Amino acid sequence: MPNNLIHKIKLSSKHKISTFKPANFDEIPKMHPDLSYIFTNRGPFFLKDARSGIYNFNRSLQCILHPDEFNFETVSPFTPPSKDTLLHTEAKKRQCRFVTSTSSITQTLMNVFTFLTGIDGVDLSTFSSHFRDETAKFTSYCKVPGYLSMEEVHPGICSLLIKKKIFPDNILLRLGIVIEKMLTTKYSLFPQLKLNGMKNAAPPPAKSIYMLMKTGNLLIRSQLDAFDKRLPRKTFDIKSRAVLPIRLDVHNYQKYYHYEILERHGFFRSFERELYDMARASMLKNLLQIKIGDMDGIFVAYHSVKYMQGFEYIPCEAIEGYLCGSSLIGDAAFKQAMALLEIVLNKIHGVFAYRLATPSGNGQRAQIDILVHNKPNHGLVVYAFEKNRPEGDVVKLFIGKKKIYVNGTVSMEMSLTNDADECVIECDIECTVHAGKDTQVRTGIDSTVSIINSQEKTRTSSSQAYIQKFMNGTTFYK
Repeated sequence: MPNNLIHKIKLSSKHKISTFKPANFDEIPKMHPDLSYIFTNRGPFFLKDARSGIYNFNRSLQCILHPDEFNFETVSPFTPPSKDTLLHTEAKKRQCRFVTSTSSITQTLMNVFTFLTGIDGVDLSTFSSHFRDETAKFTSYCKVPGYLSMEEVHPGICSLLIKKKIFPDNILLRLGIVIEKMLTTKYSLFPQLKLNGMKNAAPPPAKSIYMLMKTGNLLIRSQLDAFDKRLPRKTFDIKSRAVLPIRLDVHNYQKYYHYEILERHGFFRSFERELYDMARASMLKNLLQIKIGDMDGIFVAYHSVKYMQGFEYIPCEAIEGYLCGSSLIGDAAFKQAMALLEIVLNKIHGVFAYRLATPSGNGQRAQIDILVHNKPNHGLVVYAFEKNRPEGDVVKLFIGKKKIYVNGTVSMEMSLTNDADECVIECDIECTVHAGKDTQVRTGIDSTVSIINSQEKTRTSSSQAYIQKFMNGTTFYK
């Protein structure tokens, strides 16, 4: 490859994406029947009415098992895509070079998606006047660079794994597994979910069921959480959402067990507040995950770790409305982001193909670290370099200078009005190969990694400041 190559690429909203349903599609877990009302009616819904104390849903859902008391043997263990032999077989069958999972690829895809669309916040027009003067900008989490590791796991097949988690494991991550299991397990079997529950009664873990999505030579695995036959796309993602003070002070979560959501609307102690924070922090991630899995939407369970507060179903179209303005634009941008991601991966693989396929003296194949960062008002910057080989080459890709065409005519923005419209984004992509000890490129890599490493520290300090600012003027408890 030339040391410095610039050419144009065109990304079409008609880019082909294929999804493949699993053979055991009918074995996807189903929600409790009394929760089905939530899917066909606009929420959110209280588990228990705050004023009357009447339960709207089965009271068995109110108390949540602490993760330390939950029998995780009732849950199928996570298999990384690098060790998923069935996924490798599917990749070979479908002539795919790369395999990955939603959990590994989403942060990287977020950077590609925001670069192409230019979105940096959400539409708050449907929120109440309480949020009229509040920021609509994404939180810093949505702007963190993606960090992947590419490694050949089978001749001609490379896995893409997340290199570094944005946030360390905490109780909320484990609690999400507990809540998902609670919502898809019969009430009569709840005792079997306890770690020291009925002896020899725990059912075997349900096998994880995946949808596969193929774009070009990239195959992505997406776990399907639950199923409801009335939904247009049948499956959906289950998301647990801790209430405001717990999210801000997660290490002291016990202090906020009795925090209650009391209203549908309002700046504090409301479902609207939780939705506002979720829209700015995680809705972009949620959208990309359900698009990859061809799912219908997300089922949100609001909680205070110990107690369930309520539920809400948010369809994919509503999320696209918050982020992109319409489903047409959301779908077009997703396809274009997948097309660009595939181009980037192929260019990186083209440089490192020999190193990936050839074992070193100790029998180990090379691992290629990949950083993807959308730098607003600058462009999409990608670095790729071999792990533990500082003298090796570094590939730098720079994608910028966008032009948008709608039905062949230059446009200032993506303005699609029907399914027949086609949007094409034209970009310049520059590829340079640097010597491993190039000071300038190493500085770029180090500064990008530092953004990732500083994310948790920044989040913690800003959260503490927020708590101190509002605690005196806000009643967090009855």
